[in-house]
Amino acid sequence: MSILQYFGKHHLELLGLLIAYFGLIIPIYKYLNSKRADEKEKRFKNFHELIKQLVQPEKEVGVTYLDRQVAIVFELTNLTEYYPVSSRILSGLKMDWCKLPNNENYQRLISEMDLTIIHIENYQNTWFRKLANTIKNKLF
Repeated sequence: MSILQYFGKHHLELLGLLIAYFGLIIPIYKYLNSKRADEKEKRFKNFHELIKQLVQPEKEVGVTYLDRQVAIVFELTNLTEYYPVSSRILSGLKMDWCKLPNNENYQRLISEMDLTIIHIENYQNTWFRKLANTIKNKLF
């Protein structure tokens, strides 16, 4: 008698449960994976739209409104997967905008950039985040 026949004879109920379990788990996994991919794409588009609105002036008026820029810089704190590039972009923009004549007009924006950069650095420097990044880099 083979193992499969023995298992089928004595553990038929368990076999039925396993089939039902995988019949339920696989569609749920596919659904969640699909939702995760959709969410990742939405966040990607959102990030790029935010950066575009931050640096590109309005076509109709030719200027970008300061309050909108402050809000966009703050919103970047919600996109954790883009923290490394957000920090580099904000640091570069801050250096450029500090060199402008009349940079006192941008002081609120520059202050918000400083706060956002500090938030990003604090997030990236936690021991748990460092451990997670180390594990992620070794696995992938």
